[in-house]
Amino acid sequence: MSTLFVNNLNTASGSTITVPTGKKVVVTDQGGITAPGAVVNTAQFQITGGGSTTSTTDVAMVTCGTYTTTVANSKILINAPLQTQVGTNNSSSGLGVFQLRHSLDSYGSVLCRIATARYRDSSGNNGWMQGGSPFQALHEPNQAAGTAITYKIYGRKQTGNAGVYVNDTWGQSPIYNIIIQEIAP
Repeated sequence: MSTLFVNNLNTASGSTITVPTGKKVVVTDQGGITAPGAVVNTAQFQITGGGSTTSTTDVAMVTCGTYTTTVANSKILINAPLQTQVGTNNSSSGLGVFQLRHSLDSYGSVLCRIATARYRDSSGNNGWMQGGSPFQALHEPNQAAGTAITYKIYGRKQTGNAGVYVNDTWGQSPIYNIIIQEIAP
């Protein structure tokens, strides 16, 4: 086996360099070759705090992280496995609505929406319902490389007489890892 050392590849004619059928290029470093649809970067953000509200309008509750793009017009895959909770008091039912949003439009667009419900306890006891659905979205921001994008979870109490919570597991100091992957256009 021989090794070829070059600083640049160029075509002898035309504009395409082709790898023959049955052959492949093996790259040992992440990002060594960028191909459409390939993951070009992965970031992890650790969340240790949470938020709560009794508001019936959307409120920013948790910041998932700020990711800076490395490739122009890339797609961003967000996986935020945060817990949501809805409380109830006095035999009432409750519904919380939670949304994943981004900073590029001042948090106006919803990338993912989750609803968590707690139904009335007929015995009159107060109660809580904790949901475990992850916030997942494929964001296509169409931005230049080097664009910083912050992702946040917003929430509101839709119905009920108690609060709604994100990432609050009874004071146990939970740690959740938010994974963001950038995908080449």
